[in-house]
Amino acid sequence: MTKRIIVSLAMIALVIAGVTSATVAYFSDTAVTGGNTFSMGTVDVTQADGWGLPFMFTNMIPGEQRESGIITVRNTGSMPIDLYVGQRATGGTGDFKEVVDYAINEVTCWDGVYVRTWVNWQRVISLFSTWNKIGENIPALDYKCYKVYVKPDAGMANRFQGNSALTDVILYAVQQGYGVPSTPPWSWTP
Repeated sequence: MTKRIIVSLAMIALVIAGVTSATVAYFSDTAVTGGNTFSMGTVDVTQADGWGLPFMFTNMIPGEQRESGIITVRNTGSMPIDLYVGQRATGGTGDFKEVVDYAINEVTCWDGVYVRTWVNWQRVISLFSTWNKIGENIPALDYKCYKVYVKPDAGMANRFQGNSALTDVILYAVQQGYGVPSTPPWSWTP
């Protein structure tokens, strides 16, 4: 009798299994497309030698404004960028951060005609302590041109006479819409 019960239970289990598998049967198909590419964009900015940097402001006179040549910057990356400028001291005999003002204008690349003021007159120390925006949403492979203006205080102390300062100008490009590093320019390293 137990054998019959076991055989009956086995038969019931087989019937249930057959019914269950029959109810979950379905048609299917798969398509695979190869050769998909995922490629990251690039942020790259260049400043060509002989196109305005390095600039030299020599024999400056208190109260007299000077201007750089045309500084040409190109977005050589593949995506739009925002462009910032900062500065760090590298040597020299003087510290002019508190006695010289500067301004930065965007100009036309071919003749230096004024386009837009990015940095209005302020102390040079701001170039060392903060990143100054000088370009926004610059398309890939596009050029922007600038002029830098400097003006020593008219009443600056005689102790600055004959001194000089050497600096690095840092052009910082970032993907459009994003900010600058938290590190100030004077202590920034790439």
